[in-house]
Amino acid sequence: MSRPPPLPIDLVKDTAFSEYSGSATALTGGLVNHVWRLASARSPARTVVVKYAAPELASAPGVAFSVERMRFEARALALFGGAPSAAPAEFAALARLGEQLPRTDGVRLPRLLHYEPREPFVVLEDLGALPSLHAWAREPGAPSLCPVAAQVGRWLARLHGFGRTHLAELRAHFTNTPARALLADDLGAQLCGRLAQHASVSSRPELVARVREFAGRSERAPQTLVFGDLWSGAVLCDPASPQIALLDLEFADIASIHADVAHFAAHLLLIHFVCATADNPNVDPCPRSVAAFLDAYRATMRAEFPRAFAELVCAQTIALCTVFLGIDVARDVLSGFWCRCATKPEDGEPLTCACADVLLELAAAYICECPDSLFNRLLN
Repeated sequence: MSRPPPLPIDLVKDTAFSEYSGSATALTGGLVNHVWRLASARSPARTVVVKYAAPELASAPGVAFSVERMRFEARALALFGGAPSAAPAEFAALARLGEQLPRTDGVRLPRLLHYEPREPFVVLEDLGALPSLHAWAREPGAPSLCPVAAQVGRWLARLHGFGRTHLAELRAHFTNTPARALLADDLGAQLCGRLAQHASVSSRPELVARVREFAGRSERAPQTLVFGDLWSGAVLCDPASPQIALLDLEFADIASIHADVAHFAAHLLLIHFVCATADNPNVDPCPRSVAAFLDAYRATMRAEFPRAFAELVCAQTIALCTVFLGIDVARDVLSGFWCRCATKPEDGEPLTCACADVLLELAAAYICECPDSLFNRLLN
């Protein structure tokens, strides 16, 4: 039986952030860690965010996930934004290397303020109570997602170009075995089992076979530093400005670009599916937001990292992006997400409505590497 997480105020009481004992508010949105906003007892307007890694997923206590994931997030934040003075020496080295990473206007990541490996937890800069990309997109009168999608595309292109250029230096810090083990179980045991049982795809065993072989294929592709879990919940939008924030780097890894490019494109596509109720993604799977993301990614990396672009964006990775988008869509549908007809399955149960039929048709086509993949746009 899993133990409840420690109280966040107890976590920080012996640190330089002990004054943040005024109040603690649990934050929602993430699925992996326990996260709180802590207010200063001296000045309640001053806040920080505390993230604690239990040895299992916060949203699924029966699913083990090594607490080492917090070290990977802390390393990534040190690379992107600098290391606190009391951090391990490797963090200072990563911070120096990260000074060579080009910045992207309007994109922020929280600063790492404290890392405690023994618990393990981090204290982060609080970027405010901002809506996630998918929540913001569904608000009445929400603006076009294209500018945000393009911002993410530019930032991601610079990350991948930088990561490819400095791959030898980064590999020792970001070979994320715990994340790989969790994702392999997610794709292998869970998704394949659900695909085999779902009525609309159970008659197509080749889909399960393709999902099972995917991990081996992706390991042979050209690699770089990836965000690892760049989904719509990891992007926060500021309705009052063009700023966006990126969160949750515990899956940062050395991998093929499909891990980020296809993952984020899939979520942009699914957001469009939910919001544009008359559109069928099997007719046009590349809405304007997806096109803006891919075009900005291609243009930025080709201009700023031409050698990395030539190595990372190739027929092999286009095929991986294609299959992974199908896997991503199938996984979410079979977990009960992205319904636009107000059908609400039990937690974790697959969609069984018309939405599932539409999205699983798309997923099957992409898992089978449809020749008109939207990722062909990256080679234009």
